[in-house]
Amino acid sequence: MSSVSEARHTGKEPLSARAKISAALNLLIALAALCSWCVMVFHIDESGRLSASGLASLKYFTVLSNLLMAAAGAVWAVQLLRGRTGRQALVLKYAGTVSVTLTFVTVMVFLGPLFGYAAMFMGGNLYLHLVVPLAALADFLFLCREGVLEKRDARWATLPMLLYGIWYVGNNLINGHGAWPNTNDFYGFFTWGDGGAALIAVIMVTGTWGMARLLHGLRKLCMNRK
Repeated sequence: MSSVSEARHTGKEPLSARAKISAALNLLIALAALCSWCVMVFHIDESGRLSASGLASLKYFTVLSNLLMAAAGAVWAVQLLRGRTGRQALVLKYAGTVSVTLTFVTVMVFLGPLFGYAAMFMGGNLYLHLVVPLAALADFLFLCREGVLEKRDARWATLPMLLYGIWYVGNNLINGHGAWPNTNDFYGFFTWGDGGAALIAVIMVTGTWGMARLLHGLRKLCMNRK
């Protein structure tokens, strides 16, 4: 990662209304993501599709991306309230936002048509698939003004999807697909064979990089219009 330049507020200056709203929203994002995950972990609601109880829920990119966003949101909110935001925290927030935006887009264009939108937005999935991603995206584009991202930071935002894709494809190739509901191919990527799954994985990683660049550009555009 490049130099660790920091955007600092002097303790003498009060936080702006925008910064206070951003801090509050990031804390709510973290709380919503964590509570939604706990709903899965403790068997409170298993009505939604692509949900699992206990730590098995960590096999889903939806859960992992939301937990990443929760960590990023909490760190960002604390730094905002302390009047000091670091570059690492901004890059972490960038990666979290790209990851949950990818979750949202995947649900809307792939999983929704495949499994049904009602199942995708049922129970805790409503927050993991819709509320948290849209809230994170809104904060990143319209409220997050501290710090500057570089084009090459897109690689860090792409890294979570890359690592997950390697694990998902590798797990299926090594351990087999299995049968529902215990299948390793819970996203259905291998429906079109190994070649189809590999192509989908490449598209997902490439698309994530493209989304990272797009969000970087949109944030820059919004900052210039403030």
